[in-house]
Amino acid sequence: MTDAATESKLRGCVVGSLVADAAGMPCHWVYPKLHKPTYETMISEHPDGALEFSTTTYNPFYVLPVGDFSGYGDQSYVLLKSLVEAKGWNKEVYKRLLYEHFGPGSKYEPSTMATDSYEHDGKTAQKIPVHVSVLSRVVEYVVTRFIVKRRKGGWRHASIKEFLKRYGESASVTGLAKDAQMDGVAKVAPMVALYAGKPELLTAVEEMVRVTQQDPIAVECAKTAAHIMERILLQGTGDDVPSIMPDLLREADEGLPDGEATTKLKRGLKEVVSSLDEPYATFAVRETVGLSCTVPNNLINSLHCFATATATATLSFERVTRATMKATGCTCSRLLFLGACVGAAKGEVAVPDGWLAKTTRGEEIRELARQLVDMRT
Repeated sequence: MTDAATESKLRGCVVGSLVADAAGMPCHWVYPKLHKPTYETMISEHPDGALEFSTTTYNPFYVLPVGDFSGYGDQSYVLLKSLVEAKGWNKEVYKRLLYEHFGPGSKYEPSTMATDSYEHDGKTAQKIPVHVSVLSRVVEYVVTRFIVKRRKGGWRHASIKEFLKRYGESASVTGLAKDAQMDGVAKVAPMVALYAGKPELLTAVEEMVRVTQQDPIAVECAKTAAHIMERILLQGTGDDVPSIMPDLLREADEGLPDGEATTKLKRGLKEVVSSLDEPYATFAVRETVGLSCTVPNNLINSLHCFATATATATLSFERVTRATMKATGCTCSRLLFLGACVGAAKGEVAVPDGWLAKTTRGEEIRELARQLVDMRT
């Protein structure tokens, strides 16, 4: 049996993750150097970083109704639904629901900007470094006017595009071979909520990630994220979490195998531990970290944010999520991880009622989270 406090943390892990994603969707993918005018306007209008559920869409790539999930959040939502429907991890159920949600007839169709004219290997925002020595106003004008026209509807990520193609062909392997991106990390919360404390957690996480990403770096980063989230959930008691983070990060580092897929991740974990006295705002824009969707960089960014945003104050959902929204870049992928960690530490009560109410599928995810946690008993 699971006690009431732990059940609240398990539900909070799921609900916190998805509410945070919905909150940050309107300011997703704003890069300070690439979208300087948009960035300056956004920060001047929200100097405290309170960008949640902004009625102004600053996102330069896609437009969705306020309260909807990003492409990262939708992947986590589908995983949550599949776990509840199948009464546990079932790869085929997950694949089917993923195809239904992102495929033909969905809000992601048509998605020409994400399928044809804006190829993953050529011009994606995550390939653009944080520091770009160009005339940023000219760059933003050219990119938004001639390369990418902000589309209404969901944005298909490269790994989702590959999955849809391969699943439609009935291929046995559906994941994108080279895709060291945050997608896997961003959607681990439902897995952690169901399998925390159980030996099958990391195996299930790896199988889940490989459905869309066969990249070994993406796999290792997702497993590391799940492990740390699990430890926060099982070991943390709320406001003490920042104080135990150094040990959790060292444990995660020591538990990783040596190899090409983990070298940068291990180095990044050490970098977080050695930089806990540095403000998150400056750490996030280090050349070795950055704001893009790439892993392990964006996972390292997220871990530093969580470990430092509450160092001198009470652990707060608003404080942590606003810190990373103000940092900009690939915010939604970080928000899914950070929202899950706060929920895992403090329980469902940590998620503001007003934020949940503004999340389009808020009541649905709360009910799905309840059903998911009930499956553990």
